[in-house]
Amino acid sequence: HGAVEARFERAEPARVDMPHRTAVVAAARQRLSRRFGDDLETVLETVDLDPHALDRSQAVDDRTLFVALGARHDLLFTDVRQWANDLNVVEAQRFADARRTLESRGLVESVRVPIGNGRPNNRLRAADDTLLTVDPAAFLRAVHECVGARSPTNGPESGSRTGIDYRDDDRPVWDRRR
Repeated sequence: HGAVEARFERAEPARVDMPHRTAVVAAARQRLSRRFGDDLETVLETVDLDPHALDRSQAVDDRTLFVALGARHDLLFTDVRQWANDLNVVEAQRFADARRTLESRGLVESVRVPIGNGRPNNRLRAADDTLLTVDPAAFLRAVHECVGARSPTNGPESGSRTGIDYRDDDRPVWDRRR
């Protein structure tokens, strides 16, 4: 026990190399969209009020937030993932779990979008109107409530919270009503 305590005292503190919030928001506005960046800035301001709101040991964390916001703005999953990876905010490999969490609860769905050669990309789409209509200042709280209130679903028979099943809608994502 004493050896472990001595080793702990001699250890260098670990640094978390996170970019400053203004750099994250500016990069989001530049690479993803201005509206995404504006919403992200508002959401991050609400995090100041509850520092445990994006705890990575919970179902809703920063990755889940980025995927949910991406779905709110109909962004490509790979674009959101690459933006966060390039900023060293989140490793790109960690986003699949966040997307599966939101998809299993009927909040988000992935729409396959063929782009050039290779495998198709997935466009994030909000499957629940809550993600589209909630005020950005209440967005994180709404995601927490929706994720916490719903158990994972295993099929279309579970339905969405709003009663609208976007999976049966064959209109392009950019042509749907808001």
